[in-house]
Amino acid sequence: MSQIDIIMATYNGEKFIEAQIDSLLNQTYQNWHLMVRDDGSIDQTVYILKTYKKQFPDKISILESKEHLGACLNFGELLKHSTADYVMFCDQDDIWLPEKIKVSFNGILHLEDKYGKEKPLLLFTDLTVVDKDLTVMAKSFWGYEKINPDNTTVNRLLVQNVVTGCTSIINKKLKSLSVPVPPEAIIHDWWIALVASVFGHTDYNSVPMVLYRQHGQNDVGARKRGLREALKKSITFETSINKIKELKYKTQIQALSFYRNYQSQPIEDAKKLSLVGMYSEMDKMSFFERKMFILNNKLLFGDLPRTFAEILFY
Repeated sequence: MSQIDIIMATYNGEKFIEAQIDSLLNQTYQNWHLMVRDDGSIDQTVYILKTYKKQFPDKISILESKEHLGACLNFGELLKHSTADYVMFCDQDDIWLPEKIKVSFNGILHLEDKYGKEKPLLLFTDLTVVDKDLTVMAKSFWGYEKINPDNTTVNRLLVQNVVTGCTSIINKKLKSLSVPVPPEAIIHDWWIALVASVFGHTDYNSVPMVLYRQHGQNDVGARKRGLREALKKSITFETSINKIKELKYKTQIQALSFYRNYQSQPIEDAKKLSLVGMYSEMDKMSFFERKMFILNNKLLFGDLPRTFAEILFY
């Protein structure tokens, strides 16, 4: 058995998937196995995957399924089938730099030395944002999106995810605790980051290890943040408010699912899970109570425009 399972959820990825798989094959650390589940592609993705599997039968396996789940549950399904001691998440359209697996693996081993293997642990890194032709758009994704990687405490992760799945490595304990990823999860990496924050520990390496390709059809993608960028956007005030309210609704649904899933789970710090439960029922508070709850618990975004909007309209 390989020491690391790399799980890749694919869907109509024929244009870039070969370059991504090649970047895995060119890694300096090679004790890994790639598990892929296709989500019903209608292009040549499956043919490309089977071609690689034929060439590298010991390195690649394909989880057969005809059911379309979407990216979040596709990754969740792969996660359920992983048996390795460590799991990494791989998007179909990026490029992994040659030292990525080695750096991530060393980082998670350091966390296990510090906290023990029985603790759920997660390590993530920065990314370099590139266009479809791999021309650099931003050396740091964190800088581009105004992300503070220190914001992995429960209160911060309830409102904003700062952990990018394709940069992450998790240990077996976190994997076991995170599955099944429910339909209410906004995205798999957000759910797993919450689990790590409530029950274990999270750390990061600020060196970018992924070329994060932007091509107009990304499931999530990179969006430049900041006050200047917010003012440039030609969207109506009503549209902005509706987006904020929609995000609030989704994060509360996610929090409610999380609380129900883990309320009977043994935990060292019960206050963390209690905060998740209170956040999920925030709408039951009065207007003033809700604002005080947000401010007292620092349930805040990492950038000024969204924080200001959150305080006003959450």
